Amino acid sequence: QDGPATLRLARSDDAIEAEEWGSGAEWALAVAPDLCGASDSLEGFAPTGILAALNRKLRGLRVPRASAVFQCLLLPILEQKVAGADAWRSYVALCRELGEPAPGPGGLTLPPEPSALAALPSFELRRMGIDARRGRTLTFAARRAPRLDALADGSIDEAHRRLAAFPGIGPWTRAEVAR
Repeated sequence: QDGPATLRLARSDDAIEAEEWGSGAEWALAVAPDLCGASDSLEGFAPTGILAALNRKLRGLRVPRASAVFQCLLLPILEQKVAGADAWRSYVALCRELGEPAPGPGGLTLPPEPSALAALPSFELRRMGIDARRGRTLTFAARRAPRLDALADGSIDEAHRRLAAFPGIGPWTRAEVAR
């Protein structure tokens, strides 16, 4: 990735149109097909029961794939054992405190850089509503963000196995990231 980017995706008839901004725009455009589920495959998928019914009803549904594993892990860590609204308040506080304005229109804010999260003192995390346990998990993950992001290049089984070795990352958090 060459820097921050904002990517706007819109459906147009049977195609997806993309518009991008920022120094990472070329990378964002390159991963856009995965974000739209273009690499999703039904090979070996033999649903039964409710999944078969959903597959018939939602014909053509694709599952997106993101390569920024740490960013996908950030919110599930914050959501551990707290109300969703509290987790979102903490996420917004982190973005306001540590995030930069996103390139392009819309007034968006980028999520915090892992290095900034890793350096944040525990009292600052508590001020943002993040208890000590979630704060330790967040800091541990932030310090290993490049290794986490590398999981996107491997199998889902390998990613689950490696995430299971992280303290504070249990089955629920792994499932949220995989989703």
